[in-house]
Amino acid sequence: MDKIPVQIRVHSRQRLADGTEQTFTSRARGFVYHKGETIYVAYQEQENEELSAMLTTWKLESNRAILIRQGTSSLRALFQIGTDDSTALVTPNGRFPIAVNTYRLDNRMTPKGGILRVGYRMDLAGSVSRMDLELQVKSDE
Repeated sequence: MDKIPVQIRVHSRQRLADGTEQTFTSRARGFVYHKGETIYVAYQEQENEELSAMLTTWKLESNRAILIRQGTSSLRALFQIGTDDSTALVTPNGRFPIAVNTYRLDNRMTPKGGILRVGYRMDLAGSVSRMDLELQVKSDE
């Protein structure tokens, strides 16, 4: 299980129920590694200027992706077409229920990098939005 240093670009688009659309792009350095058939992408994200960095890990399998965030806030969410996931975002300000319904999962990740595209409907404590996320991972080697 060699960890390969990588450059990561995360681009997401959020469409709220009222039609409002927001896009976010962030970049980070991290690692990609695999255990058996499962590929992991791990990197540090800055939640905001007041809070400490958060460890974000994507656990990627052939038909599902699991997002794990650990830090000041924590989250574990399952993305799998045909499966509804009920989870929670745990923050210093409380626990917020999240329901995720995945309608797109395109995993083209290899042990040296690649692309993951996820489309899902998210209900965060009653606020519903449609999310499209693209995770690009490029090896430094």
